[in-house]
Amino acid sequence: MSGVTPLNIIIRELRTLATAHGQVADFAYGHFLDVIKDNVVNYTLVHVNVRSANKAENANTFSIELGVMDKTFKDDSNIQDVESNTYQIFIDLFNIISYSPRWQSLGVVTTPSNPQKFRYKGADEVTGWGGTIGFEIYEGLGFCDVPIYGYDFDAPIQTLPGATYKNSDSSYIEEIAAGLTFISSDITVTDSDGSTFTSPTNKNITCTPTVAGTIYNRPSPPWGNMTSGYTYDEGWQYQNGTYTTGYAQSSGTVQELDNTDLSRLTLKYDNTFSNKDRYTSENGDQVFNNLLIDNLHGLMFRRDYVNEEWSTGLTTAATTTYEGFNDWRVVSMTEINTLVSANTYPLNYSPYFAWSTKIPHTCSLRNTTTAQHLRFSVAQLTSLVGNTGVVDLLWVRTI
Repeated sequence: MSGVTPLNIIIRELRTLATAHGQVADFAYGHFLDVIKDNVVNYTLVHVNVRSANKAENANTFSIELGVMDKTFKDDSNIQDVESNTYQIFIDLFNIISYSPRWQSLGVVTTPSNPQKFRYKGADEVTGWGGTIGFEIYEGLGFCDVPIYGYDFDAPIQTLPGATYKNSDSSYIEEIAAGLTFISSDITVTDSDGSTFTSPTNKNITCTPTVAGTIYNRPSPPWGNMTSGYTYDEGWQYQNGTYTTGYAQSSGTVQELDNTDLSRLTLKYDNTFSNKDRYTSENGDQVFNNLLIDNLHGLMFRRDYVNEEWSTGLTTAATTTYEGFNDWRVVSMTEINTLVSANTYPLNYSPYFAWSTKIPHTCSLRNTTTAQHLRFSVAQLTSLVGNTGVVDLLWVRTI
């Protein structure tokens, strides 16, 4: 490629022209002082240097310095001949560049320059004539000679369109500009056990299967007000999810009583302790200490009652950690009703509770204005007006 560029064409033609002239002994290209300093030259010398170039629509215009010089004697006895001869050579070269068909096929002189005489005293004392010529080389608008491969010069430039990213139900849509890379955010997954983790989008997710187990027959609905008349009463427990009528698990076996046992103490299916006892200790056996589990309804009771004023007793239960659990509440009327095993009064709670004939009070609130609360017995419901006086309170929690 280096031999066919416009600049090399000019230099090559100037060298060919100069060496063809009968009075020229040498040709040099480059900065004048570098040529004189670093090279051994023969005289008469034609010196050429391209100072600048201008790229037009279909042409290149070069500013060419052209100089012709010869050595002079120390006493200048030959200076007249040198000046005359170098001037004539300059004119010869200039006329050929300007008017010969060979050069006109290459381009045209756009800026002729009047020759200027110069004298240089260095290692060689030289005298000559020089000038600047503007020469325009035509290159046309074709691309056939350009060394580019696999590129369609005639094809229009295409603008890449943007893209739209969306999920299958179009609840998430993102417009992506052309040329950009879109990185979707991770999603948060809630597993069947309630734990959460993040995962890249567009990726299959395997969650932990729900463990099948016992679904308790929870007492439903609560018996009492559905709105709270006092903090931690039955209405408050229901509103805040502390008392729930829902199932503890989403799949499994619905626990039932064995109808052949008239005492209502035997389950139809094994409990979580792999036996059919409705009432067990926290260890699943019949050795009772401080806790009692009702495996039919999924409730854990405190076996001894708490003797305290009703209004403060609700708060005490809800804010106390007992036997490692801190989600206690005073039993509701519906929950205590599940303990009925015989239509006798007073109810005999032995051996499951630490007392036998007590009638514990509940957290149910019948009248929010007078703050009446109720206690349960098999034979009757007795209302105690007001929140004063020490009563027996039974604690319960959901398992």
